[in-house]
Amino acid sequence: MRSIMSNDIKKSFFFRIPFWLILGLLPFFLFIPGIMAVQGSDLQSEKEKIKTFLKTLESRETGLYQSYTNTAHNIEDAHSSPIIFMPTVAGYLDDQAFTYDQALAILVLIHAGEYDKARYLLSVFTDNFMTEKNGHLGLLNSYTLSNFDYFIPTRSGKRRLLCMGIDGDRIHVGPNMWIGLGFLQYYAHTGSPEFLPCALEMFKWTRSLNHYEMPDGTPGGVSMGYGWGTQWNHVFSTENNISYYVFILNLIKIYEGSSRNIRDIYLSCGVDIQELRKEKKYIHNWLIHVGYNKRGTFNRGANLYDDPDTVEALDCTSWAIAAFGPKSLEKMGIDILKLIEKSEKKFLVSDTFNGKVFKGFDFTDQNGYIEKRQHGIIWFEGTGHMALAYRILSDYYAKKNEKELARAFDKKYRFFLNEMERFMSVAAADLYGLPCTSREVEQDKIAYSFSDWCPIVRTEKGKYSLSLSSTIWHYFAVTGFNPFDISMPAKEMDLVETSCEEEIPPFGKEILLDKDVQKKFQI
Repeated sequence: MRSIMSNDIKKSFFFRIPFWLILGLLPFFLFIPGIMAVQGSDLQSEKEKIKTFLKTLESRETGLYQSYTNTAHNIEDAHSSPIIFMPTVAGYLDDQAFTYDQALAILVLIHAGEYDKARYLLSVFTDNFMTEKNGHLGLLNSYTLSNFDYFIPTRSGKRRLLCMGIDGDRIHVGPNMWIGLGFLQYYAHTGSPEFLPCALEMFKWTRSLNHYEMPDGTPGGVSMGYGWGTQWNHVFSTENNISYYVFILNLIKIYEGSSRNIRDIYLSCGVDIQELRKEKKYIHNWLIHVGYNKRGTFNRGANLYDDPDTVEALDCTSWAIAAFGPKSLEKMGIDILKLIEKSEKKFLVSDTFNGKVFKGFDFTDQNGYIEKRQHGIIWFEGTGHMALAYRILSDYYAKKNEKELARAFDKKYRFFLNEMERFMSVAAADLYGLPCTSREVEQDKIAYSFSDWCPIVRTEKGKYSLSLSSTIWHYFAVTGFNPFDISMPAKEMDLVETSCEEEIPPFGKEILLDKDVQKKFQI
């Protein structure tokens, strides 16, 4: 038997190939440029890790997830000067579930196939969105993790109403749109239209908010919402409008690609497809002419009394790439390579932790922090945003046969994925998860993500804090799952080998490694 098999093998095509040619081709098979897939079992392993992580943060009472762990045992009095810290029994954010974070967790559950759990959470948020608060619909920015406030009996059962969280009565567009994306991803993955009515009510609610007035008198971007603090109906956030724009875009996609039964749901909810298209046009126009700036990046937004808000924010760049896609950005007249170059120049930082240097992306640049800047803070959620954006760009240029650009962006993607995983292993070798930033803010100190608002999470002395959003964006990046995109339901992206022993890849203009490519793009 052995001799017969040997003769057959020798007659095969493979053994007719000259030995020298096999040796010459061997390096090609050992290293294939671009994204290199590994076995599907690794993807399943990543899903199991994130599900285990979520389980450790899950509330038995509400099913919500803890946004931060091991936070400081005191809370600042924002009205005192200098700031006074008041003691708390537990960590000041340990019992908080921010709505945006819950939306990210829902998207993970959908991607991981945990549809029952995702359905439960989406139904809870449906109950809370549809219940008026101070005369308004909408979801609060944050809720208390550990218990429900009360229940409202209905014919079909009861509405589960959550307790107001630390952010008070603020109802902002952004967190609502992310829960809305959960509604739409659930439909895309399961085919169940159960939450489409609430998604359509979200659209009607958002459209009813104050809109920016463009120079020609037409409506522009939508305001942030309402609640304590500033006059949010006079503030227009680029980040919020990106989320709203892609939410509208996906509602249109669903309508155009669905049967009459689904279209009838739109009709019964009082949403006309022409209204969706008109609103999309308004938001698109605002993002191009107000959100995007001549410097080649995005403004944080605009203010009715101080127009525009020229502070630049990292997530406006990274979300624009993931939400619109490179092809659409080019059609919008946005120079992608200039956008990346400027963003890297402004937001790329390094920081030292336990004697090791890490690189990643900050919330904003030197001007955004002004005098309160804590130099070199890596924002891990934002670094995850950028890692996913690099992967999207690598795929895009590979399909266009722009090989040098595809390799350059793939190299960046791998590098920052590796930096996040390296930090995870150095900071807490026995834990899976990332903190909010590379610098743990002490209990009695305040550090800001921007000069005028958003203090960074403070941690309990001697403890390592985990951030739900940072860890989930690492998951999105490593699996290649784009939460904005509902056109790829249940599609499994390949994982990649992320070990990276070489130095940091080139940035800015140097991403264009080939001189012919540089000439083409006039860099």
